Amino acid sequence: MVLPVTTIRLYRLQAAALACCAGLWGCDGEPEPDGPGNQDRTTLAMCAPLPDGLEPIPGLSVAHVTERFGGLYFTLSSRALACGEAAAQHPYRGDGRGLSIGLLAEDAEEGLHSLAGRTHIEYETPTNNSVGLAPADATIELFEISEDCITGSISGFGDRPFDGGFQAVRCST
Repeated sequence: MVLPVTTIRLYRLQAAALACCAGLWGCDGEPEPDGPGNQDRTTLAMCAPLPDGLEPIPGLSVAHVTERFGGLYFTLSSRALACGEAAAQHPYRGDGRGLSIGLLAEDAEEGLHSLAGRTHIEYETPTNNSVGLAPADATIELFEISEDCITGSISGFGDRPFDGGFQAVRCST
C-alpha cells in the first residue's frame, strides 16, 4: 500500500512532536542565548550609577537602548538579547522576564514620564505576555542620558516584576 504524500508529512510532524516531548531534540522552547549580557561592572562603568537606595530590576542580563522612530526604544531582559531585539518574542522560564518600551521623542529627556497610553510596551514573563499599552500607573524616570548609556527607573507595573532601576547601554549604530 502506498501512502499519500500528505499522510507521510503528517506522520513526520507527529514523530517530530513526540521527539520534542521526549526531549530528544530539546524542543522545550527557544534555547537560552549564549553570552553574559551587558550588566557586568566593566560595561556599566560608562553609565551613571543608580541613585542611593534604588535597587536594580532583579535578574537583568541586558538593558539596551536605541533610537527608533525619533524616540527611544529600551529592551530590558533576563535573557542575553541582541541590541534592539524586542523582549517579548522569547519564551521565558522560571523567574525570567523581558520588557521593551518605546518612548516618544518628546519623552526622550531626563525626568519622570507616564507610560500609560503614550508609549508602546511589550512584556513577557513565564505566565504573562502583553503587547500594547502599559498599566495606568506605570512610569519611567530617566535620571541621566549620555552618549553611552541611560540610567533610569521603572515603576507601577504592579504584580509584574519590572519595577526598579536600570542602566541601559546604547546600541552602536
